[in-house]
Amino acid sequence: MNKTDIVFGAEKAEDSSGFLLWQVTTLWQRRIKQSLDLLDLTHTQFVLLATAASLSQNGNIVTQIDIANQSKTDRMMVSKVLRTLQS
Repeated sequence: MNKTDIVFGAEKAEDSSGFLLWQVTTLWQRRIKQSLDLLDLTHTQFVLLATAASLSQNGNIVTQIDIANQSKTDRMMVSKVLRTLQS
């Protein structure tokens, strides 16, 4: 076993599932950012807005705690992001 096998678990980085997952994730994030830049939104802002929209479909009042719980995000972060969107 050589150092490459230890680091990547494969002889070449391209053969490592972790490396391939990282590449795909990076490409996906880049595409999301390009699309959301047109709307002047961050990915986090978009996710929280989409979560709020989904939760409000049944007509109930949606709270920041509901959004945090549904999106599995920190309550304080939700508060700060929503405050930024309001201004």
